[in-house]
Amino acid sequence: MQYIHESFQLVPGAIPEFTESFQERYLPLMSEGGARLVGLWEPVAISLPWSRAVTLWEIDGPAVYQQLVRTLHTTEEARLRDWQASLRGISSGGEGRLLEAPPEAPTLADLRSRGVSLDVIVHETITTQPDRQVDYVTDVVQKWLPASQKLGRIWIGTYFTVWRNRQAFSLWALQDPGLPLPGGSVEEREVLEGPITREWMAGALRVREAYDDGIMYALPPTRSA
Repeated sequence: MQYIHESFQLVPGAIPEFTESFQERYLPLMSEGGARLVGLWEPVAISLPWSRAVTLWEIDGPAVYQQLVRTLHTTEEARLRDWQASLRGISSGGEGRLLEAPPEAPTLADLRSRGVSLDVIVHETITTQPDRQVDYVTDVVQKWLPASQKLGRIWIGTYFTVWRNRQAFSLWALQDPGLPLPGGSVEEREVLEGPITREWMAGALRVREAYDDGIMYALPPTRSA
C-alpha cells in the first residue's frame, strides 16, 4: 500500500470555495484513477500555518500510482486542468509527496471497520537526517505506539517519502476529539514523564532534525457531521 500526501496553500477565506471544487472536480478524478481519500483537513490557525488544506490518499501500490499519473496527464488532462483552473484566486500552490507505510500501519478499510473518527487529527511533519526517515518510522512503530495509546491517540499511520530522503509524516486520530492535548490525566502525565517516553525521545533526537505538529479539523467530505 502507498499513500499520496498533498498540501495546498490557500487564500485566506477561500476554504469553502476550495472544498466545493475539491468535491466536484478533484475527488471524482482521483477516485476514478484508483485513489481512495483517507482525509481532507485544514489546520487550526493557532496550531499550524494557515490557510492550508492537507489531503491523504491511499493507493494499491506503484502500478496504480504510475497509471494514475499517466491518466491525469494524458487521457484526463482536460479534467485535471479544469481542477487546477478552478483554484485560480483560491490557491497559490501546493506540494505532493508519494509515501510508503510500514506493514503495521492500518489501511483505510481497517480504520473504517473500527469506526475511527477522522474529524480531528494531530498532524506531524518530521525532517530527519539524510536517509534516516525509515529509521524514524521504525522507531515510531517499535517504541512509541504503546505509549501513544495511553495518551488517547489512535494511529492513522506514519509514512516516509519515496523521493525525498529525509521526510516523514505521522497522523493520529483522537479517542476523544474534544481533548487533543495529552497530559490532562494522572496516567497521561506518568506516560509523558516515564521511561518509555524518555527512551523514545532519545532515539528520535538521534535521527530527526526538525519536527512540527498541530491540530487539524476535517473538511467535507471527510467531516462526519
